Amino acid sequence: MPVGSSATSLYYKHVPRKILISAGEASGDLYAASLTRKLRQRWPDAEFYGCTGPRMREAGVKMVVDAASLAVVGLVEVVAHIPRIYREYRKLVAAARADPPDLAILTDSPDFHLRLARRLKAAGIPIVYLVAPQVWAWRQGRLGQMRRLIDELLCIFPFEETFFRSNNIPVTYIGHPLSTLARPSMPKAEFFKKHRLPMDRPLIVVTTWKQAWRSSGAPGDAARDDRSPVPDPGSQFPSSGVGYHRRRFF
Repeated sequence: MPVGSSATSLYYKHVPRKILISAGEASGDLYAASLTRKLRQRWPDAEFYGCTGPRMREAGVKMVVDAASLAVVGLVEVVAHIPRIYREYRKLVAAARADPPDLAILTDSPDFHLRLARRLKAAGIPIVYLVAPQVWAWRQGRLGQMRRLIDELLCIFPFEETFFRSNNIPVTYIGHPLSTLARPSMPKAEFFKKHRLPMDRPLIVVTTWKQAWRSSGAPGDAARDDRSPVPDPGSQFPSSGVGYHRRRFF
């Protein structure tokens, strides 16, 4: 199901007048901006405001907090910036209190957004969470918090849907946004020839998340599809790229 229709399933009783939408990182800014554009088509009179990056502002979201003020990497850096981050958090909570939204869409950044969700949920505001916290890998203690706070979770990996549903969290798999944004830089055969890779072996992308974000995408269908069989030990492992199962995002 495309996220545009999934994220709007909470409006079945009324059309939202105001939507608080928040992202704390560059990737979240991209995803939230795309979702905003889709929702504007469905609800042209709705007003969007929240924690925004440049793409969200271009999409017409009114800035209450600049997402750049939350983008801190590293334990030492986070500790040093806690007062500022908390100040921005209180500013967003105050905006929601002064001008209550009909719906809140929180994107990734669980350390910030699960705390914000608690305050919004206490005020009776429905919560849609875009990009699931990776509790299947670590910090599973968050599952109880997510069950209490999230009305609908939009996940980007297919196995997450089964995982969260088995933990009684309302969830919809929407596909990875980058699978529609990344474009091949060359045909598969040309890529394999250039890098002297055997065409008869599976190709698996091994990368950090930040590398994947910077990457322009894997070369066509050379990237591993998440539905493919498990490769044999002789498979090739390039060091960068993006290889997610294609599914329409919006």
